[in-house]
Amino acid sequence: MSHTTTSGIILNIEDFVKQRDFLIHEKDPVIKFDFVYADNWKERTGSKDYGIHLEFNFTKFQEGQSLFDIISLHQLYMLAELCSNLCELCASTLPKPKKTNSLKKNTKTI
Repeated sequence: MSHTTTSGIILNIEDFVKQRDFLIHEKDPVIKFDFVYADNWKERTGSKDYGIHLEFNFTKFQEGQSLFDIISLHQLYMLAELCSNLCELCASTLPKPKKTNSLKKNTKTI
């Protein structure tokens, strides 16, 4: 969705019409995204149904339409939160780099 808007957060038809036409003719023009933390992140505590649920119907997109008519600010916040949480989860599973004191390696005694 980030490439389908102008700087005024308005849909630009040239940026989504090919995707819309492909979905209408080859797939389903309704895109659904459901992410429930408890189903995908076993270590998470809290509500079992907390997550994000998005649905976009590409046949209803119109030139000049505000992005916020398609996805609410709250949904954008939830999506940003999910991205942040996934980055933290990924970072926590990667091996930690060994700390080296690069200052000592590059100094010479005169």
